[in-house]
Amino acid sequence: MSDSEDFPSDIEEATTSAVSTLLPSKFKGKYEKMYNRFTSWCENKDLKNHLQEKALLAYFSQRATGYKSKKSITFTKEEIARFLKEADDKKFLLTKVGLVIGIARACRKQELTNLLNEKVKDEGSVFHIEITYYPVGINTFGNMPKNIASFLNLPYPEQYTGHCFLCSGADLLTVKRHGG
Repeated sequence: MSDSEDFPSDIEEATTSAVSTLLPSKFKGKYEKMYNRFTSWCENKDLKNHLQEKALLAYFSQRATGYKSKKSITFTKEEIARFLKEADDKKFLLTKVGLVIGIARACRKQELTNLLNEKVKDEGSVFHIEITYYPVGINTFGNMPKNIASFLNLPYPEQYTGHCFLCSGADLLTVKRHGG
């Protein structure tokens, strides 16, 4: 079955143009692989027009079956203080900086990556961090909560994910607003 049977040629050309310009080349292979899986699924289900909304919803709901999102465990105020006090600066300085900024700003790992790679200043009552050149990637920040949990010998350190700083920061702000 060809998609072009169902659409006027000008729509087909616009679609082809959009896919070639909007889809980054590094994702083109992944896109084509997923699209081929989808069209094969449609053929196996004997769907005539696989671009209908119902076909797409059925396909993606079937693919999502069994998927369970991970919820990050958060750090308590005491755990944060203990890590900052006990962890060796020579080994954990970057992690301490990531922890403090990540929680103070309630950052996701991508936000933390962007922030620390852009020289931080605030200077309201001092907050001047200038890392001249220390390339730190998103995976480094994503693993920081797990490394902290391991250092503190907390149960299930692998459940402290890249969202831990965001969630811990939000929890601490909620407690603070309610008088904690």
